[in-house]
Amino acid sequence: MIAFATVLILQAITSQGLETHRMVYPRLLQERAADGRLLLHVHEGLTLKLEKASIAATNLHVHQQDGGSPVVETVNGDDFNNILYQDEEELATVTLRESQEGVQVEGLVGPQHRIEPVLNRERSDAGMIAHMIHEIPQDAGLDKALAMPREDINSLVEPRTAGNAFLTAVTVEVFLIVDEPHHRNFKNTSDLITYLCISVNSINLRFQKMTQPKVKLLLVAVEEN
Repeated sequence: MIAFATVLILQAITSQGLETHRMVYPRLLQERAADGRLLLHVHEGLTLKLEKASIAATNLHVHQQDGGSPVVETVNGDDFNNILYQDEEELATVTLRESQEGVQVEGLVGPQHRIEPVLNRERSDAGMIAHMIHEIPQDAGLDKALAMPREDINSLVEPRTAGNAFLTAVTVEVFLIVDEPHHRNFKNTSDLITYLCISVNSINLRFQKMTQPKVKLLLVAVEEN
C-alpha cells in the first residue's frame, strides 16, 4: 500500500436553501440484513443498510490559531469513526447515535439529500425523534466533463518495464483547510470534524468500485484557518 498526501481548501459557498424538505422519524429495525448490516428505516421509500465506515486517522491532527500563534492538537480519530456508517449502494454516509431518548441520524442519506435531527419538534406516537430531510442544491458544473487532450494519447503513455508492477491499493492522505466563514458555522471543532468525516467518506464511496488500484481517502489533518 502506498500513501499519497493531498491538501484541500474548503471555502464557504453562500446559497439559498431549497424549500424541498421532508419530516421523517427514522428507526432501527430489530432484524438485520442477511450480511449483518444494520437496517435503518428512514421513510417508506428508503431503508438504509448500514455498515461501519472509517475515514479518520487514529491520530488526527487539528491545526488552530491561539493569539496568532499556531497550535497543533492531536485528537482520537476513532471517536469519529465509531459513530460513522455508510450504505454503499445508496451513497449514504451518516452518523448514528443511540440513547434512551432514541436514535439521532445526521449526514447524507443519498447524493442529493441530507438529514438532521429536529429536537424541538414533537416526537412520533412511538416516541421516535423527528428528523428533517433537505434537498442539496446541485451545481450545474458538476455534470460537465473535462475536455480530452488533443495530443496523441500514445505519446503521453510510456510502456512499463517488467519490474514496474501495478499498485493494488493507494491511500490518499487528506489535509483539509477550512476558512473562517465556513468553520464559524459549527458550534465546536468536534462538530466540524464530524461534518468533514461525512463529506470525505461520501467521496470515498465513489471510489469503491475502482480497481487497479483500489483508492481510499484517509483524513489525517484539519486546519481552521
